[in-house]
Amino acid sequence: MDPRNYLSGAGATPPAAPGSPSNGYPQSAVPGVSPATKPGPFWYYKIGESLRNIITGAGLTPSDTDLAQLEEALRRHAGAHVSLINSNTTLGPQHAGLVLVDATSGNVTITLPAAATLAALGYEFRRTDTSASTVTIQRAGADTIESVTSIALVVRGRVRLVADGVSAWHRTTLQIATAAEAQAFTQEKLLDGAMLAAALQGGNQSLAASGYQKLPGGVIFQWGTTGAISSAVGVVQTFPIAFPSECLKVMMTLRGSPTQNYTGSVVSKTTTGFTAWNYSTGGAGSYEWFAVGK
Repeated sequence: MDPRNYLSGAGATPPAAPGSPSNGYPQSAVPGVSPATKPGPFWYYKIGESLRNIITGAGLTPSDTDLAQLEEALRRHAGAHVSLINSNTTLGPQHAGLVLVDATSGNVTITLPAAATLAALGYEFRRTDTSASTVTIQRAGADTIESVTSIALVVRGRVRLVADGVSAWHRTTLQIATAAEAQAFTQEKLLDGAMLAAALQGGNQSLAASGYQKLPGGVIFQWGTTGAISSAVGVVQTFPIAFPSECLKVMMTLRGSPTQNYTGSVVSKTTTGFTAWNYSTGGAGSYEWFAVGK
């Protein structure tokens, strides 16, 4: 719709605002008492231009042949569209809103419109497939996306991008981490249930008989079993991995069921291991141990 089109009598310039407007609510005429309210040219002008600005502000060209333009413009401003993308696509304002991406059939590249198209133009991307295909969201022209040229949308990933109206797209939500990012405890990444489990695995974990577990915050647990230690002898036990800064505690307990008096203790510890001493009078003994460090 174009509010500037009239049947006849339209002027070339906007009408002036009334010098002394009648402020209040419209009234019917009361014969012999008061006339009916007169809107006047400026009233039609301000209503029409307000509606027209909504349409043009959404990147649309007003047209009397399309009476759904105002609704479409409001959808664009509000980001109320839902789009399904499963192949390479260049987005426009008509996609503003939720963008569901399915890369089951192959890699997908999504090109954003120019950030200058519309200030606050926004897309919320959500990946719906679990395939090994890649999904890339790339800029148009010389725009930037969080200071880079493109970003990846990982499996189960979601990200919202909003244009600044000039030359940049800004992320307004955090993205779900990849397994590698989760295990590196990368900042500004979200962990869902699957990635929380992955964060504690990989290089952060070994579930071997002599193993370790790294925790967020820097605490590390390690465990293992010594070999047979002869009576009145100390041996050096090496940790599966070195503690980066300090070994806080090491605890030992006899392995198996003793038939005589067995006593073992930790006589010294470093970041790389500890010295275990067997004080028993019953001969050689093997000890299970647990260490905490950082």
